[in-house]
Amino acid sequence: MTIKLFTVIMIIMSLFSPLKLERSDMENVNNATSNDSQIGGNIDEIMNELDLSELEAFIESLTSDQQSFLEGTAVKDFIKNIVSGQAIDFGTVMNYLLSSFGANAATYVPLMMALIAVAVAYSVINSVKGKFASDSVESIVRFACMGVILTLLITQIFFIIGSVMDMIELLKKQTDIFFPLILTLMTAIGAGSSVNVYRPAVLIFASGIINLITAIAIPMFIVSVVFTAIGNLSSGIKLKEMSSFFSTVSKWVLNTTFFIFMAFLSIQGITASIYDGITIRTTKLALSKYVPIIGGYLSEGFNIILAGSVLIKNSLGLTAVIILLFTVVPHIIRVALLSLSLRLTAAIAEPLGCKEISGAIGDFGKNLTMLISMILGVAFLYFLFIMLVIATGNLSL
Repeated sequence: MTIKLFTVIMIIMSLFSPLKLERSDMENVNNATSNDSQIGGNIDEIMNELDLSELEAFIESLTSDQQSFLEGTAVKDFIKNIVSGQAIDFGTVMNYLLSSFGANAATYVPLMMALIAVAVAYSVINSVKGKFASDSVESIVRFACMGVILTLLITQIFFIIGSVMDMIELLKKQTDIFFPLILTLMTAIGAGSSVNVYRPAVLIFASGIINLITAIAIPMFIVSVVFTAIGNLSSGIKLKEMSSFFSTVSKWVLNTTFFIFMAFLSIQGITASIYDGITIRTTKLALSKYVPIIGGYLSEGFNIILAGSVLIKNSLGLTAVIILLFTVVPHIIRVALLSLSLRLTAAIAEPLGCKEISGAIGDFGKNLTMLISMILGVAFLYFLFIMLVIATGNLSL
């Protein structure tokens, strides 16, 4: 009788235990779905409260090619898509970069042909100077050919300098637009110490470092280009080392400034984020343990608010990086292609017997590496700044 009773009890337990497990699983799923819906509602509420008018106006001021990353969606919808895990289409990025590469490459073909034509003309005249021309005529021809080449090169380089100045101005506008939004969200999640570190750092970057580039680095580059031009215009004037001096000083100033800024920012930011993390965890513990009855619900609600703010903050940071890619990379391609085009032209002109012209074109190509270093340096610094702000904001949780 006892064995039968035990068997009946085991059968009943085996029948009802799966139901209990399924019911428990369903409760977990329902809780997860409820949390997701609450976070989604919190994200919509935060997005509606954020003032994105300056960001929308900035994006509208970009060219249609630079706005292609939006793929026809509104700015808020694009940020929400990033929050939901929908990344930008890789094909859109590649098409934009390839079109930029092709457009700039086509622009420099006429310049290369003009420089090679002048070099060939000078080579032909120089080869017959002993029979049909005196040394004075040859000097005049050299001066004229070199003058044409320098005019073409300086005109193109100053156009590039104007383009780089526009790019730096766009970068400054991005800094003024994105960082206040990101720092506001960091304040909302309780990362006050990190905000106190980054707010003056934004001012230093936007006003100090960018002004350092526009007021010191670029003028030094211009002086270096002018010395290169004067030094190649006449064989009696030697200014190559003077040009190299200004280029070297500019690189040292920029590299030292970038290193000090990032070292200070990294140490202070990580230290502040650790303090913020302890503060936030203490707050959640106090809510859950010391508030009677509803403490657990308050702690859970606090977590949902934090999650929504962090997701939007990270999405804004990723949007800033995408806009950086679409506004800066074309300028890098433009300057790099010009430098490579000049070096290729110098390599073609050298076998023609135009050693002086080849050397002049090659010197200008080398000077452009200084401009490339400026663009890469400030863009990479901005990128690391954005990534550091995002990372330390997450660490504070």
